[in-house]
Amino acid sequence: MQHQTLIQQTAQELWNALQHVLPQQPTEADLRRRVDPIIERFCEQISLTTPDIRSEMTLASGRADAVFNRFVIEYERPGALSHTLTHNATRHAVEQLKRYIRDLSRKTRQDVQRIAGVALDGHWLIFVRYVGDEFAVEKPMPVTPDSLERMLTWLAALASDIALTPDNLARDFGIEQRHTQQTLHALYHGLQRALSEPESLVGKLFEQWRTLFSEAIDYSEAFGAGKLQTLQKWVRKAGIDIRSGDEAERFFFALHTYFALLVKFIARLAVWRTFADKLGLESYHQLASMPAEQLQQRLHEIESGDLFRKVGIQNLLEGDFFAWYLRAWNDETEQAIRSMLKRLGEYDPTTLSLVPEETRDLFKKLYHYLLPREVRHNLGEYYTPDWLAERLLIQLDNELFLNQDKPNENRLRQKVLQTRFLDPACGSGTFLVLILARLQQLGKQLFIAEGELLHALTHNVVGFDINPLAVLTARVNYLLAIADLLPYRAGDVSLPVYLADSVRMPAQSEDLLAGNVYEFPTAVGKFQVPAEFCTPDRFTRLCDLLDECVHSEVSEDALVQRALHLLPDSPADAAVPYHGIDEQGKPIRALPEYLKQLCREARSNPTPAEAFLWECLRDRRLNGLKFRRQHSIGRYIADFYCHEARLVVELEGSVHDDPQQAAYDAVRFETLESQGFRVLRIRNEWLQEAPHAVLEMILAAASGLDSHPHPQSESHPHPQSESHPHPQPESHPHPQSESDPHPQSESHPHPQPESHPHP
Repeated sequence: MQHQTLIQQTAQELWNALQHVLPQQPTEADLRRRVDPIIERFCEQISLTTPDIRSEMTLASGRADAVFNRFVIEYERPGALSHTLTHNATRHAVEQLKRYIRDLSRKTRQDVQRIAGVALDGHWLIFVRYVGDEFAVEKPMPVTPDSLERMLTWLAALASDIALTPDNLARDFGIEQRHTQQTLHALYHGLQRALSEPESLVGKLFEQWRTLFSEAIDYSEAFGAGKLQTLQKWVRKAGIDIRSGDEAERFFFALHTYFALLVKFIARLAVWRTFADKLGLESYHQLASMPAEQLQQRLHEIESGDLFRKVGIQNLLEGDFFAWYLRAWNDETEQAIRSMLKRLGEYDPTTLSLVPEETRDLFKKLYHYLLPREVRHNLGEYYTPDWLAERLLIQLDNELFLNQDKPNENRLRQKVLQTRFLDPACGSGTFLVLILARLQQLGKQLFIAEGELLHALTHNVVGFDINPLAVLTARVNYLLAIADLLPYRAGDVSLPVYLADSVRMPAQSEDLLAGNVYEFPTAVGKFQVPAEFCTPDRFTRLCDLLDECVHSEVSEDALVQRALHLLPDSPADAAVPYHGIDEQGKPIRALPEYLKQLCREARSNPTPAEAFLWECLRDRRLNGLKFRRQHSIGRYIADFYCHEARLVVELEGSVHDDPQQAAYDAVRFETLESQGFRVLRIRNEWLQEAPHAVLEMILAAASGLDSHPHPQSESHPHPQSESHPHPQPESHPHPQSESDPHPQSESHPHPQPESHPHP
């Protein structure tokens, strides 16, 4: 959260003040005199203006002890409250607090659901707020630094203008909003341009999306005949004219991209709330004002999942179809995304923990506002209402999902920690989130340690779906549901929601010559994966390896060699079979043939600086030294690598001046140097101003000699071979490549492509 450090410090200050005053048997007034000044200073530090801080505010039902904007504190004499809500004095304090909250809502003309309060006697805290159509009163909590921290978190949240609720999101990001229409227009026409390019990777992603959706939706049938008119009328709001089923598909791909962007941005908001201080994350207002190159880098960190892996969430985003817009970037898309970020910057992420039940249908309601009911039903999209899902869960296990007067706590604890749930068609995660919420509620009542509860939830509550957008939404809903437990994780967390076809199980090939393999259909053909790799651990590691090798252009032979090392019985010097199957009939070679095609399609154009330097280094042109481009070394990718000199040459633009990128670079290069590699870092402007001096630096480094760190411009031209003329570098680097950060370190593996169902 934005004020997390301040909240922790103030909570400790309150705790220390209470420890000092309580042994003196203070009155209610004494308690207020010690607590109020500390809270008032806190409010001023979070920019809650003084007029919003009122002591003894007169309301219709009486005089509230203290009101801090939309947060009411009802003080009681120390020792007056009890651990149970049935206690007379405790019940009276709660009823009085409810009346104050209602009166404050009427007096300030604010929604009662945006007002909350606590009853406090120095020993016990009771949280009260209005949810749905009634008050929600939590069981009394002992006053501790943690519970005081929670009280301050509530107070800080209620100082914000916009709560992160479904109604507010639907209001700001629905189809009626001008900036939503502009964003859809930018994405749709950007997609049209990208699809017109031959052998476009965007085209392959679009085809794979069509392949998956064709399992559930036939667009030609969904929008055939008169049904297309409904879609046409609605889409014209975004200035888009749909004339055929093919164009309808393209529009829905753009719409899904827009919705996915919002989902990812809200996921980042949840991470920002919890880990902003630790990671040094920028706010959305700061992101929206960044230069284009830096903004693209931050978006790439979100889309690649790097940001979430830094906080231990391994698979929130992986192999995402909807990151294509970064490959079709243009001014219109940039302005649309900046507009989204600015609006999201007005939202308060603390709502996620303050009112967790409101985030349960956060995306469901937003999607309903984006797509009219008739269009959704034409697509065969229906949502399970919460009341029906809750009823089914009660029928499934009424002991677990119904509040019991006298529950068997031992049996209930065992069920919370050991019962496994699988939703084989989870959609956006309605059942998953209801289950997670109930298990966390019981976990608190049974005093289960947060780390133990988190481990149980992420191993026992699982979902599958064939819709990529549903999987993404369910994962983010899952993340929001367990966000408050993440600080207690013992290691990295994988969200157990998988892109998979629950009806069609993974099938082994029926081709006798193919051997023991599983077949996975994709837009570029069927992948044949040896059965030895199809275990949960090996399959994930194999997908990580495929993703890394595609992006780093590793040769197919090197890929096979590295894949063999994933098998426990493979010797270190295992030979790579070159054709067909090996001695045991395992078709290892079938895999890289597909990857070879993917590598050609995924290969992006180098920056002008990279292209220039490669022309100077390739084919042993520099003193006979053999260099490789985009070479994989462990989990890192070197821009240029000379094996005989163990020399890594890195070209760097202004993006490497960013503090976060600089910190990552320091770790990366320190690791490489500790493994015996020599790292030479070259600025793009050096190559532009003094190419001859840069080549001399590389020669010196390859020879193990020190070279001048800042080459000066020289008047003589770059020496060129007559048979290989070298182009001169342009005056500015290519923005796309410059903004792409290097793959992550060993502690943050690459994401698993979602096109492979989890075995």
